[in-house]
Amino acid sequence: MSYPYSKGFTLIETIIGMVVFSIAMILISTALLPFIGGKSTNPYFEARAAALGQSLMSSMLARQYDQNSDPNGSRWRCGENAEAVKKKFGYSLKDTIPTCSATLGPDAGETIPAQFNDVDDFIGCWGEDAAQCDGLPIKGTIETLVGTDYPGFTVSINVASSQLDSVLAKRITLSVFHPQSGKWVFAAYKGNF
Repeated sequence: MSYPYSKGFTLIETIIGMVVFSIAMILISTALLPFIGGKSTNPYFEARAAALGQSLMSSMLARQYDQNSDPNGSRWRCGENAEAVKKKFGYSLKDTIPTCSATLGPDAGETIPAQFNDVDDFIGCWGEDAAQCDGLPIKGTIETLVGTDYPGFTVSINVASSQLDSVLAKRITLSVFHPQSGKWVFAAYKGNF
């Protein structure tokens, strides 16, 4: 018996279609896999890098501006222009205005982060990957800086003197690197107040 209008596919057409579709899917997935593979952990390491950078930056900004700054606050800030203060407020300066440190970096006897008392004491690199240190000297392992919560990370910290609208400041540049997420750069200013 012959049907003039047959509908559907024959068994052989269905099998050939499945084979062609399978080969096409294998080729597509093989071409896309290098772009997808290994990237699933990136958000995890990116979030950890952001948390590490923010934590370190907060810790640094909580320190004093300079070694010669008074941690309890005082009438004068280090490096303050005595003549401008006299002119603006009419003070006769009986107090001595301290000068700010001329050199940046850890002061004598400050070798571990727990001893650092001002922002420029943090200058250096912590971690195992010296190639990510931006030319800064290696100060120790990441565990020395933040404990054992961030294995595999490398942190480089640079502090430079800056002046913003006649206000003394220090620019803190903090780079966090991990092989899985790349480099993340954080920057902030610490004002002389």
